[in-house]
Amino acid sequence: MDTRRAIDKARSSGLFAIVLLIISAYGSCREMKFKLHGKEAKGTVTSITEERREGRLEGYNIHYQYRDVEGKRTRSGWTTVPVSEVRRFAEGQEVLIEYLGADSLTSRIRGEETNYWPYVFLISVVLLVIEVARLLR
Repeated sequence: MDTRRAIDKARSSGLFAIVLLIISAYGSCREMKFKLHGKEAKGTVTSITEERREGRLEGYNIHYQYRDVEGKRTRSGWTTVPVSEVRRFAEGQEVLIEYLGADSLTSRIRGEETNYWPYVFLISVVLLVIEVARLLR
């Protein structure tokens, strides 16, 4: 019976490591795309709206517009910031926008990057290696 529980525990923690690996790989790749291929443009905050879930204020959506440097087209986007950070933004404020080129709709306000994904990816690889090592014993 103890062996069965150990196998079930290994499967569940192994599954967790795999799911974490997949999610963090996606986030890490997205960050690398911005680092390697990202372009910058000046943008303007167009509106600030509340982000509510189940009636609770979770943060604020900062909506912006920018003109890409390649095609000179006006684009728009938004990012969600925590309640504690909304004071950094005001409608009409000029902001720097990072985007992935004229063919991509992916953009963000500079400074809103999530640099923790590569670390989460490394941790998930270590967890997965530990789980594989346990199963091979």
